[in-house]
Amino acid sequence: VMAEVPAYREFLRTQVRKHGRHHPIVASEYFLEPIDGAGGLFDERRRALMRGDHPRRHEPEPGRLYLATLDVAGQDEAATDPVARLAHPARDYTVATAFDVSLPGPEQFAPGPTYRAVDVFVDHGSRHFEAYPGRPPLVERLHAWFQHWHITHLIADESGVGLGLVAWMTNALGAGRVTGYNFGGYNKAALGAAFLSVIETGRFRYWSGDEEEQVLGDAWWFWQQATHCTYDLPPEGRFDRDLRWSVPDAAQVETPAGRQPLHDDRLISAALIAEADRLYRGGKLLLGHARSRIVEATDPLSGTGDAF
Repeated sequence: VMAEVPAYREFLRTQVRKHGRHHPIVASEYFLEPIDGAGGLFDERRRALMRGDHPRRHEPEPGRLYLATLDVAGQDEAATDPVARLAHPARDYTVATAFDVSLPGPEQFAPGPTYRAVDVFVDHGSRHFEAYPGRPPLVERLHAWFQHWHITHLIADESGVGLGLVAWMTNALGAGRVTGYNFGGYNKAALGAAFLSVIETGRFRYWSGDEEEQVLGDAWWFWQQATHCTYDLPPEGRFDRDLRWSVPDAAQVETPAGRQPLHDDRLISAALIAEADRLYRGGKLLLGHARSRIVEATDPLSGTGDAF
């Protein structure tokens, strides 16, 4: 039995390095700490881990690596122009998030890349494939935004109405640059658990600077969604299979324009980066930079004298 102790300690160190000491799976299974089965999934300590010190950006930086995620909402059939009043104002938004990705160096202890959210694309209710007068369809605007950020790969919600949009984007960007994600079955629970692993290991960062701007600040809406996100775990349930997490349907927040419904679209879009992380660590998503250079030609007979 004593001979097994060092092996268990190494296994425990590996799990803590992979998920973080305070991840519910590690805390409950290896340190026998109870899980609070109801309450906020992103408490104050966790939100502090999520807060980056970088500003929002609107342009890619040369030499940087970018990924994107996409949470797809339904289209409002009543919307006939860009400023039409939505028939369903409580409907979620379509949200894409751009991430600046930093790969760990050989001397770093991090279990994977660090993902810094740097920008979002937000749309409310536009028809996915139909143009408005003077405005391209949603799919074309999204495609232009992804191209603007020079994304290496896109993780996109293909559940329900998202299936057609993701198929279009796969054709436009190329099959090797798009991975669809379906939230059915245990997938949303697994995504939540994986997202917490990225957060608890200090590898998810959301930009700072506009979190106090209630009307125009996308970061303010993101933090409101994170703060109000609740979760539930049934008795004897497994965290990565039975976790139920969301912003309650009835949630509202005070804004200068009055009380507004609160969604989880920005939060879900951000959480999809955990799927990119899973694919990368599993060797199914290749990330990196390539450089081309011209090699000066050399004379293969140089230095041989008169031998030839």
